[in-house]
Amino acid sequence: DIEAGWEEGVPQSPEHRAASEVNEQSWPDTAQDYQKSFKTSRTQSWSEVERRSTIKTMQSMHFSKPELFRAVRASVPLQGFGRALRRGQEIYKQSFVTEHIDEFWSHSWHAKAWQKILMLMLLQNGPPAMVAGMCGSLLAALLTSMELLPSFSEGSYGGRIYRYSCWSLLAGTISSVVVFFLWRSRRRIFLDKACINQHDASVKSEGIAHLGAFLKHSAAMVILWDPSYVRRMWCVFEMAAFIQSHGNGSQSRLQFRPIILAPCTIICYMTCCIVYAITLNFPSDAESQSGLVRLALMPVVITVIASFAIHAFRKHHRNLAVMKEQLKTFSVNKAMCSCCSMEHVDTATGAAISCDRTAIEEVIRSWFGSMERFEAHVQYKLYANIERQLGCFGTPLPLMIFALCPGIWGEIDMVSARFRAGDLEHALGRALYALGWCFGAYPVLFAMLPSLGRVLHRKRATRFLDILTTAAGAACFLMAFCCIWALWIGCSRLCTGNETAGGALFMVLTVTMTMLIIFAEKLNACARDEASK
Repeated sequence: DIEAGWEEGVPQSPEHRAASEVNEQSWPDTAQDYQKSFKTSRTQSWSEVERRSTIKTMQSMHFSKPELFRAVRASVPLQGFGRALRRGQEIYKQSFVTEHIDEFWSHSWHAKAWQKILMLMLLQNGPPAMVAGMCGSLLAALLTSMELLPSFSEGSYGGRIYRYSCWSLLAGTISSVVVFFLWRSRRRIFLDKACINQHDASVKSEGIAHLGAFLKHSAAMVILWDPSYVRRMWCVFEMAAFIQSHGNGSQSRLQFRPIILAPCTIICYMTCCIVYAITLNFPSDAESQSGLVRLALMPVVITVIASFAIHAFRKHHRNLAVMKEQLKTFSVNKAMCSCCSMEHVDTATGAAISCDRTAIEEVIRSWFGSMERFEAHVQYKLYANIERQLGCFGTPLPLMIFALCPGIWGEIDMVSARFRAGDLEHALGRALYALGWCFGAYPVLFAMLPSLGRVLHRKRATRFLDILTTAAGAACFLMAFCCIWALWIGCSRLCTGNETAGGALFMVLTVTMTMLIIFAEKLNACARDEASK
């Protein structure tokens, strides 16, 4: 050290010796400053080493330690109506080391928690709830046909008296609701809060660096979309990692679900329940006097509930417009990073923190060759894939089926009333009417709600005008419902005494109407796409 010009840990260059001869008291400060700068440069050097190591880990998409590859059962974060997502409950201890992941749940923490939870429950618990509801409904129908369950009301049709009950509707609804809230899905999923240790800072950083590895080993990716999603840098990284790791197969494995559709689906489900509860308790079959009560109640109920549904679908299509604009003009530079918003200073300790944005951008460039290629992939391929998933009405088919289930169960009650009376011919006719309602009329009516929401999606200048716009949409929906109801009555009157012929005619007309509307919507969607291009 002395030969190199050092003495007692202080640099002894000629300049320093000259300075010491002038003022010996400056030595302690000079040494302290040098040691401080040396310590700072050493820290920066180590930070750079750690940064390069982190980037290399992100690029490789491989786990450096087997214990980092963790998953959790889908039922765990959804317990207590998503208590972990609503209140931040600790669930890391319930995760486990795994070899594969069924679904990677990607979401923004800035989105509304209750909408994310409801959408996840529809995706995970919705299918078993539909199956349970159908089984309960068919069992109740069997017991009703065998006259083991009492009837609630009577209605006449074609000179015959039928005893009606809503056991199938009631059993189907109760069974589906119970399973919807209590089902425990065994699917292995990744949720950042559950699979990455949130208390140990070093383990947490290590887990975040392996997000690409989690995505590579995930069979599917579920994007819980809201307008803040593509504005978050880590959400953009997750999309990029899944697309890179799965190649062309990523398009079919990426599930895009706008969370606003969850309350829309539940509102439609409740609408079907209420409409059939009124229909079965005040049966008319287009002829009896009890139809007057139903005619008085039905418009009020439909208008009120349709108003809530159209309001929700208007917001959904406003969000879709934002989403389409975000994807068409997608740029990584528009995404925000929490470290940049904090000016790269830890608010708790005041220590400097590294920039996530630069690391993420470097990783994406290494995967796609350039940032422009990744952005082009999102703007074209991902956008087209999302359009296909949402369908021509902006609502995925599984959610539409879930919303219409109570209509099927209500129609089963209608058919059971004929079986109870031993009228097999009219039971067949009513079954044809049921097919017309379930596969023709209801899809048309359900499709009208998002269609009206799309036409009236713009936010009005004042709240009063916004309410009037929603009311106008509800009035249009009521008119469409009355037209289909009139078609049902017309087919019944036209084929009086032959319910089978009337049911077949109604089924053909409504299903044809549905097919024409779907075809027209697809043409309009293609025209809009061409215009946007």
